[in-house]
Amino acid sequence: MFKEWLNFIDRYKAASEAGFKAVESGEEIFQYSVEEIIKAKSEANVEQVVIVGYGGPRDGLAAMPSKETEFRQSFTKSLNYALALKCRKIHVCSGVMTSVDGQEVPYSSYEETYIKNLRYCSEEVRKVGLKILIEPISTIPGYFLTNTTQAIEILKKLNCDNVEMEFDFFHAQRTHGNLTKTLKENLKYIGHIQVSQVPDRGEPSSSGEINYQYIFQLLQDLGYNQWIGCEYNPQGKTEDGLKWIEDYGLEF
Repeated sequence: MFKEWLNFIDRYKAASEAGFKAVESGEEIFQYSVEEIIKAKSEANVEQVVIVGYGGPRDGLAAMPSKETEFRQSFTKSLNYALALKCRKIHVCSGVMTSVDGQEVPYSSYEETYIKNLRYCSEEVRKVGLKILIEPISTIPGYFLTNTTQAIEILKKLNCDNVEMEFDFFHAQRTHGNLTKTLKENLKYIGHIQVSQVPDRGEPSSSGEINYQYIFQLLQDLGYNQWIGCEYNPQGKTEDGLKWIEDYGLEF
């Protein structure tokens, strides 16, 4: 959102002027110094609720065997930004599965590495009261973490109360659908929600497969009381497409 503002820094002010009280940021945040981001956030008077952890050129490193040292270095950078921004949740990206020296790496090696690195992250953020998010992503070829079932299995094996799932309705609908059952069964594992329409990733109110009037009522009925992120591509100007928030009885 707010990509009309080519300078990422300017999007903090744009979000605030549009009425948002909180923001989440992708990896663009690391193109700027901590001081620049703090200044933009402070001037916009918004809360930073999530940042996507620094993952380098491979969409993350957390599940990548033999990259543990590089991952820990990148996570330290992410943690420093989160602390400076008073952001309580860091999305740790798993990364894309690749061959090593021409040899295929078994799934078990990726999973073992992922759990090991997530446990390390859990221990580090526990010291400072933050939480880790993992998100199944369906649109990156070869991405390790792709669906809710897989994410829940990993969270159960990990068994760390400060590691949660970031539930993006777009990816959930694309991979398995059955959103009501999925939410009811897994809400206790969910620490953040993102919304957009399927298949074009437009505003929740745009034409598509998901009935968001029903979804938002369901979330209310289930007692979900955390942030909902607008992870969509506006069909026009960002501000012109925000009427759905009021129409669905929500607040910024």
